[in-house]
Amino acid sequence: MTAFIPPTAPSKLPLRAQRAFPTCSAMRVAATVAAPSAPSAPPKAPLRRPMPPPQRRKPASSETHHPHVEPSSALRHVRALLSQRQYDAARDAFRDIAQIDCCSEVLRSWAFLEASHGDEHLARSLFIRSVKAASLPSMEAAAWNAWALMEQRKGHIAAARKCFENGLRVDPTHPPLCQAFAIFEAKYGTKKRARQLFATGAELNHSSHRTWIAWAHFEAAEDNFSRARWLFKTAVTRAEGDDGIAALLAWSKFEERQKQFGRARDLFREGLSRYGNQCAKILHAWGTMESHSGNFGRSRQLFLSTLACPGMSGTNTAPTYQAWALAEKKAGNISSARKLFARGAQANPQHVYIWQAWGIMEHRCRNLKEAREHFKRGTEVDALNAPTWNAWARMEAEEGNLEEARRLFKAATEADPRHAISWQAWACVEGREGNFERARQLFKQAVAADPGCAPAWQAWARVEQNVGEFVRARELFQKGVDADPTHIAVWQAWSQMEKQLGEWTSGPACSLPPPDSV
Repeated sequence: MTAFIPPTAPSKLPLRAQRAFPTCSAMRVAATVAAPSAPSAPPKAPLRRPMPPPQRRKPASSETHHPHVEPSSALRHVRALLSQRQYDAARDAFRDIAQIDCCSEVLRSWAFLEASHGDEHLARSLFIRSVKAASLPSMEAAAWNAWALMEQRKGHIAAARKCFENGLRVDPTHPPLCQAFAIFEAKYGTKKRARQLFATGAELNHSSHRTWIAWAHFEAAEDNFSRARWLFKTAVTRAEGDDGIAALLAWSKFEERQKQFGRARDLFREGLSRYGNQCAKILHAWGTMESHSGNFGRSRQLFLSTLACPGMSGTNTAPTYQAWALAEKKAGNISSARKLFARGAQANPQHVYIWQAWGIMEHRCRNLKEAREHFKRGTEVDALNAPTWNAWARMEAEEGNLEEARRLFKAATEADPRHAISWQAWACVEGREGNFERARQLFKQAVAADPGCAPAWQAWARVEQNVGEFVRARELFQKGVDADPTHIAVWQAWSQMEKQLGEWTSGPACSLPPPDSV
């Protein structure tokens, strides 16, 4: 089925302003972190900043509010329903609001709901209405941005790019759109354009830690670690309060992935000096890192300090008890881990992930009865939590209880049909049992739920490879590469198949660029 391609949006800016994107200073920001290159000839005339968009008609009703102002009470009520997963009630509320005030923000939010939990075609029609109802270029750009993200999640890459480009034509100075488009280009487009978009987004909103962090992650993925650190440092320097803490934790996580534990510790100390020695978020993250590095004694001290922070009581303590329990499990102290899981569950019995993690631990300890009890409790706490159903189903499959596993996989996919991992795990079980047609049906569900899930394409390709369908396997490996060119495991699995077939030097996988040059 051919993906829907949105029409080109007419630019709301004069021609000179359109040519000015990206802005001069944005290009300078990009140049400060870009790799050295040969100097280019100077332009005939200097680039100019985008001119202010022309004034449009006077907004009516609730459209007069600024995009960053709190939404109406009615819209807040709908968002509360969405947070409670009451999707049908939220849909009815959107219909009621739209009859009274059919503004762009309402239509955009409604379209987002339909894109995630409803009708894809209805979502597009609502996005079109949202674009037409926008009274300001910034609001129209927000509609195009949301539409682009939907198409990207559905795997419609050309349609997503068209939506992003339409948004930029309308408002080249929309920071969230620049950031989202930059991330998109980093994955599906050109690195040069991604950097230009990141630079533009960062210039437009200097204090937006999210843009700087996203740019840093992009450079880290390109192995440009010094640039990534400069960008993380910029995010930490320019952000304040919780945003500053979030930036610092993102930087420390990057250092942890690089096994630079000393640098991460320095960042944690800097954070405590800046935000106070009793900052629970920093202490919690530090304790988790120490457990990952095998420094369990220091990890315990930090988790104790976290629990002693102001405001850490009752339900707020559950995540820390869970993290501490996982650290003790890794250290081999299963008895201590059980006690900590129990304390966390007592502090917040509604914390579904404690029950899930506890169940997984008991399964690995071969305490199947206890594992089932914890998984069951987790599904009772949150019947729509697909990962808990999935973890339980995988345990039953490993134990040979296939009918029970199928029942639980069915519950997982009904709880959240978008959870591609549950469809994938179920498909792999059926493939191992020789039910290849059933496995194919389930893999189709997995990639329909998330076309960008490269592991699902890879797992499906391996099943086809195992039954001798090598041409089909190549097609699926190609789809996995297209879904995420940076997912190295897909490339490796494809290369292994070609090597086994004796086509290591001539197979399709060898004719493609390696992951580090995509």
